[in-house]
Amino acid sequence: MKRTVIVFISLLFILSACGGKESKENKENTTASTIAESEVAAFVGEGQMTVLRTLINSNEFFVNDVFVASHLSVDKTAAVNNANGTFAPVISDKIKTYADLSDMLKATYTAKTAEKILSEQKYLEIDGKLYFNMKYDAESDYKLDWSNFDFKVKSVTDEEIVLDISVKDSKGKTVTLTATAVNENGNLRLDELCC
Repeated sequence: MKRTVIVFISLLFILSACGGKESKENKENTTASTIAESEVAAFVGEGQMTVLRTLINSNEFFVNDVFVASHLSVDKTAAVNNANGTFAPVISDKIKTYADLSDMLKATYTAKTAEKILSEQKYLEIDGKLYFNMKYDAESDYKLDWSNFDFKVKSVTDEEIVLDISVKDSKGKTVTLTATAVNENGNLRLDELCC
């Protein structure tokens, strides 16, 4: 991988030196802005690809098991009522408290997106425990299968990486979703819940 990147960068350097009278602005636009799809792999390292795959896996968990297709398991027999509705305590080994949910969201999405998701109040903290808002306990018609997702980097800038994520619909047909991972305080985070 390192050898390929070095060869690619050397080739770019040689070609740019042979280019003659190409304007400085044109050169900057070629390298600093969006990079052609065929060249993207050379600019996204293995570490970043691992981070992107982890973000997509986490997004899949939130889509399928927490917010869209389903919700965390709850104990309906211990549901409580308050001014905001009926809430059942969550039964989960992965997310036990509202702080756990908030931290996991902020490790996957931008702070703005995490706050937006939390503001929907599908989950609340009651007496130090995580509760699910039962008004969202309906059968979902969400039918995308993320079990064998694949993704491709479309473009890269200093601020963001745009991805095409391929999943299957209920008939096995490939559906492409576009997601953007942005650099937030030195860490890549998805800018939206991708579903």
